[in-house]
Amino acid sequence: MSSFGMTFKAMFARKRHGVWQVLWVTLLASVVSLIIAMIKSAARGHFYEEMLSNGELSPFSSICLLLGTCVLIWGMLGIIAYFFISVRQNEKINRSATWRLIPISTAKFYGSNLLSAFLSYIILGLIYSVIGTLLLLPVLLDKRNISETTRSIQKLFSAEVLSKIDPWSILGGIVFMLVFGLLVYTGISLINLGSRTLADYLPTNMAKLGRFVIGVIFIILAFWLMNIFNDAYNRWIMIMLEGNTELWVDNLILLVIDAVFFGINSWLLRDFVEAE
Repeated sequence: MSSFGMTFKAMFARKRHGVWQVLWVTLLASVVSLIIAMIKSAARGHFYEEMLSNGELSPFSSICLLLGTCVLIWGMLGIIAYFFISVRQNEKINRSATWRLIPISTAKFYGSNLLSAFLSYIILGLIYSVIGTLLLLPVLLDKRNISETTRSIQKLFSAEVLSKIDPWSILGGIVFMLVFGLLVYTGISLINLGSRTLADYLPTNMAKLGRFVIGVIFIILAFWLMNIFNDAYNRWIMIMLEGNTELWVDNLILLVIDAVFFGINSWLLRDFVEAE
């Protein structure tokens, strides 16, 4: 029998390539966008005003700020694109005859697939965050901006502000984002595996109806998930200021739903969904 760690490592190695591909494409697109913007600005005769911030920042800091803006825009598109790529890759692995030959229980197989996709998605977001921070540092530390940066940092970390922050609420918010992300992945898997099961076991003339029903369920589930996210996010903002444990109740509820979806998906994958 193969271990969970070995299977997870193999799946993560495959999905890691997708992370790097999306990252390099978006970074290249950011640089190209910046170059095009500089050329257009120079052609209009407004290079100093538009590209160099009218001298308010040094040329290097100005370029870093513009490049950081491009990375932010393309990074958001890259994160969205990778989400769909990872979801599609998950479903292909779930139905792959080659991957299903791994001698491991269905629950561990599905768990490896799910967690490797989710971890790769988080890593992509962290990489974009690090790149954005590095590009922002020259702006914050620019000699023409350092005094304002110092005042902002002192205000941010003042005793008055820190006294209003509840560390448990911040931790609860991070946990909420994680369990909600898993809920999205397991919810999409439930839709895909459920529709596949209906398509395989319903008569041919009923398969289209089954897919339509699944589609309606998916739309309802999507609105429900967004409603949960919006309510919990708004509550998190209030909890950070007031400090209580309501968000942890939400986290527990989402975790239970994750576990239920995980169990149903493992059952469908084991007993109904055939490898291709």
